Amino acid sequence: MESQSAINSMAVSAIPMSSVNATVPIVLLQDGSLSQHGTGTLFRIADAFFLVTAAHVFRLARQYALSIGFGAAINGSFIPIRGRHLESRPKYADDDSDVCDIAIYPILSEDVSHIEKDRFLSLVDVDCGSQSPTAVYSICGFPCKWSKTSRTADEKVVLKAIQYTSYSYSGDTSAFVGYVADRHLLISANVDETTDDKGDAVRFVDFVGDALTFPKQLSGISGSSVWRIGDLNVPLSEWNSDHAKVVAVQTGVYQDKSVIKATRWSVVLEMLNRAFPELHPALSLWRG
Repeated sequence: MESQSAINSMAVSAIPMSSVNATVPIVLLQDGSLSQHGTGTLFRIADAFFLVTAAHVFRLARQYALSIGFGAAINGSFIPIRGRHLESRPKYADDDSDVCDIAIYPILSEDVSHIEKDRFLSLVDVDCGSQSPTAVYSICGFPCKWSKTSRTADEKVVLKAIQYTSYSYSGDTSAFVGYVADRHLLISANVDETTDDKGDAVRFVDFVGDALTFPKQLSGISGSSVWRIGDLNVPLSEWNSDHAKVVAVQTGVYQDKSVIKATRWSVVLEMLNRAFPELHPALSLWRG
């Protein structure tokens, strides 16, 4: 049987370009400087436009009273996040009680006009069903360790994305705090069997070449979409980027077990259903 890394290298063609195009960095503004903070994905549902990410990306900004924005404007500038957003945390509950850790930001109409429309995913790109234990996943995000903070208003923040492919974790979960089987997916983060967007082995190092701890130092990819791109029980010849689907949102890691935690997209769907009754017709037509 082929090794996991060999399978990944042959599966590059199953990763859709939209997994990159719809992925945006989320940055913090502090004293005129921009720094990488999180990752989000752009979605359009009917005539509404959203940024989906992890709730703790918003909470940290709120904790330190920092401005937050995302990089999606046609001119390369960052779009400020202002106005209300939704979090999966129950009202009045402590942050620690939010095991789902999802945030949805309705993008203001005046800001939507500055974003190329083909960058938005739709519900056609999503699958909320149960996932095979032999599924193969791809995640694209912007690690903080691969970014350089801008020091002045005239200097640009330097960003570099990581896109890696891995597979379902099938080990013991009894010690995983905050893990709920019907809310989360677990993805192996064994760097020795993880590949990048070209199918090559991941070299997770900083700008000067020093090794970084994987996945612990992936900070910055929180909120990335998790794409199911194939299945180990399906012949590679049948894997196709047209069949790839967003199935979850990356929300945490279990470093001791080299595991990435992701919240299933069904949680996002539940939040949309509750908060936006005007979207019920579009959501009811779709059966993800």
